[in-house]
Amino acid sequence: MNKIIERLQGITYTAQTNPATLTGDDIAFVTQSVKSNNEKVIAQAYTTIGHIGNNRPEKIMHLIDGAFAALKDSNWEIREQAVLALGRIGRADINAVKNRLDKIIQLHCDSVPKVRAAMLDACQSIANAKASVFKPYIGLFERMLDDPDKEGVREHAPDIFRIIGKYEPEMVERSLVLLKDKLRDPSPKTQARAVEAIRTIETFLRRTPTV
Repeated sequence: MNKIIERLQGITYTAQTNPATLTGDDIAFVTQSVKSNNEKVIAQAYTTIGHIGNNRPEKIMHLIDGAFAALKDSNWEIREQAVLALGRIGRADINAVKNRLDKIIQLHCDSVPKVRAAMLDACQSIANAKASVFKPYIGLFERMLDDPDKEGVREHAPDIFRIIGKYEPEMVERSLVLLKDKLRDPSPKTQARAVEAIRTIETFLRRTPTV
């Protein structure tokens, strides 16, 4: 089983460093691995799919439906890696995910903090392609600023406002008040990320940054 994971990791490396050299055999191996009975293999396969999709999305379009289905898998690592994969694919080809964003967003209430954090990461990736698709979800992102998970999720939450603020600052202008509340958060990381988000939004609104 380790050999399968090692090969998937090798394909991931190729996808990151020299995606033009990915072969048909590589894609076939990933396609077969995602059907494995071993949950570690499936999770690694979705990691690999994400990195292929980030550079060569056309190579893995046949695996998109499976990735969306995996968002409901009972194994949290599979859910985590599937949503991260969809984020990377969506950054490269927004059309692959934009009509099913609600299936990604629904992970905001996942019981596992790492999955909720991965959902935010995926949304950041997609926002780099087309931030405006998240207009209906700004209120939900605002609520995640107070997620019960004080480290992973709460520290990640300001970043989605920073990314959206680069492209559609008017969409998150309303969020500045809540982000400024985070300047008093107990976590220095949350404070620092809130500062970056506020500065970005205000800069792209053509205002003098207040922090």
